[in-house]
Amino acid sequence: MRVEYELTYGDSKAAYYAYRHRKRSYMVLDFIFFKLVPLTTVIIFLISFVQGRHGKFNPWIFNLAPLLIAMTAATFVDRVFKLRHQQRNMFPAGAPDRKMIVDVNEDSIVTSIPGAIKTEYSWASVSLCLSSRLVNLLYVSPERFILIPNRVLTPEEKASLDEIIARKKIRTKSC
Repeated sequence: MRVEYELTYGDSKAAYYAYRHRKRSYMVLDFIFFKLVPLTTVIIFLISFVQGRHGKFNPWIFNLAPLLIAMTAATFVDRVFKLRHQQRNMFPAGAPDRKMIVDVNEDSIVTSIPGAIKTEYSWASVSLCLSSRLVNLLYVSPERFILIPNRVLTPEEKASLDEIIARKKIRTKSC
């Protein structure tokens, strides 16, 4: 099975979220910085607004709000720019397209970026298959994976990939 595709920002984003979902520590940090901090910021603003309307202004609550807003904004901006930077740096400088080729067979997986790099992995090196509704990540080390977007796979190719993964007895996880 040979899959050729243009790596889009959406594919990179889906892979990033699937990767972060794999680790519990990242899930805790995501909860703190993307749910708890913004919620706390809104609550503090509401409390300071209500207190200001009733003439009972408490300055310590109002002083916390800018800090929480800055933390929330910095976290969102950092994530967006870091993800775009990582996606751009995956390809050689001056590459006109973001074309990737993944060739999956019974013996190995061959990934290549035309004109830059070609890498072959044996199935023995694949330790985990992480599947989401948008991407499949085949882990060849704890921090390195092969990305196969579901949008480029036909139902037959998806079934074939799942069959090879099951036959090779690779641990699978859905997110």
